[in-house]
Amino acid sequence: MDKVVVYPGRFQPMLKHHAEVYQRLVNEYPDAEVYIGTSDKVEPGKSPFNFAEKQKLIVASKIF
Repeated sequence: MDKVVVYPGRFQPMLKHHAEVYQRLVNEYPDAEVYIGTSDKVEPGKSPFNFAEKQKLIVASKIF
């Protein structure tokens, strides 16, 4: 059976420390597929970015 690790969160926005946790999971579970999970939920004040915006922010920040 293949191993899967999911790192869930709001990531509003995703920052360097989130990338560090992701990398730690990749290193800790070298034989697993490691994924980031987040939602498309928008809640003013708490979760201002939708999924597409979070994706753009991650790419623009060059975190990954």
